[in-house]
Parts: sequence; structure tokens; C-alpha cells
Amino acid sequence: MTPTELASLEALAKAATKGKWRVGSNRGDGVINIVESEWDYVCECFGYGASEPANAAYIAAFNPAAILSLIEENKRMREALSALYAAFLSRHGSFPLDRVTPEQCQWNDAMLKANDLLRLS
Repeated sequence: MTPTELASLEALAKAATKGKWRVGSNRGDGVINIVESEWDYVCECFGYGASEPANAAYIAAFNPAAILSLIEENKRMREALSALYAAFLSRHGSFPLDRVTPEQCQWNDAMLKANDLLRLS
């Protein structure tokens, strides 16, 4: 997921109804309510069948606080990966090819993969 996509999700989460969402009443007519409190309805899920309760539970679980927490964790992981890659390069740079150990090859491969992941984001 790109930083732009994360920023878009973050803006949506910040604009949505705050609080802990939960599955509210099942009216029995194909509608399940997602609520923040007894009086604050977030949305209604329409449909019949086995997927309706699962869809309602999914929507309730992905409330704004959950999304913001995932985004923050993603940012921390990206920063840690970036710092690890930078530390690796500052310490090892590129290895002289005539003195590369198998362990250094594994570390180098891991760091190159990390760099690829950082470039994709």
C-alpha cells in the first residue's frame, strides 16, 4: 500500500463516527445495525443469508480506531525497516566480492529485499 493510499484511509477513518463500533440489533427483516452506542447508528447492513452477520461483524471490527491503529503500526514498521536498511548500509556498504561470507550474502539479500519493499511503498 502506498503512502497516498494510507493517507486516504487515514482521512476517511478520522472523518468517520468515533467510538467502538459493534453489531447492534438484527431486526429480522434483512437489516443488521452497526452502532457506536445505543442511540448512535453508524450504518445498516442489508441482505439475507449467512454472509449478512459476517459482513456486519467485519464492518464493526474495522472501525476508525482499528484502522488508525493499523496505519500507525504500518508507519512504525516502515520507519524501522528504513532505519535497519540505512544502518546496514552505513556499517557494511557493499562487500568486496572476494571476501563475502555466506552470512554476509544472506544479510545482503535480506537488505535488498527490504529496500525493494521500501521502494514499493
